[in-house]
Amino acid sequence: MVKQVQQYNAPPASNDPREIESWALMKSAARLDHARLNEEDDDEFRESLRVNQLLWTIFQDSVARPDTELPPEVRDNILRLSIFVDKRTYLSTPE
Repeated sequence: MVKQVQQYNAPPASNDPREIESWALMKSAARLDHARLNEEDDDEFRESLRVNQLLWTIFQDSVARPDTELPPEVRDNILRLSIFVDKRTYLSTPE
């Protein structure tokens, strides 16, 4: 498991969009987990949520375009997941 996490420390060497997306999601998840464990730092948690939501907004914009090559079922699932992330982020953001 440690080896898998370590491979996400640096951006992928290839320009494969799937690898870049995977790397970005893993980095965001690790950042959110770190912020969750460091409960005293609301700023870190808030910034981690903001970065994660921005990432999902990028995915949402990409799959909502008329020229997307994704199958409709995959596109719809990604859109639903991005809406879920929006709602959960709004509910989780510290005041």
